[in-house]
Amino acid sequence: MAETEAFITLKDHKENFDSHPNCRLINPAKSKLGKLSKVILDSINHKIRSTTNLNQWKNTQAVIIWFTNIEHNSRYNFVSFDIVDNFHQ
Repeated sequence: MAETEAFITLKDHKENFDSHPNCRLINPAKSKLGKLSKVILDSINHKIRSTTNLNQWKNTQAVIIWFTNIEHNSRYNFVSFDIVDNFHQ
């Protein structure tokens, strides 16, 4: 574990910044466990996608390409969900 101080960044581009400021914790001292977990989860997700033939996209551009390649896509609707933090002090 590295001995480096953590710090925060203020999310000054968010709504209601003046009355309800949000921040993000940046912790450069954290272990590499997060990177290792991501590699393991990416491998598991790839196997699941390959086995089930279900769609799971990694980014917006991949979704747009997929949707534009659907035949008669004007007959369909696309729904998007945005998960937002709900932290109350």
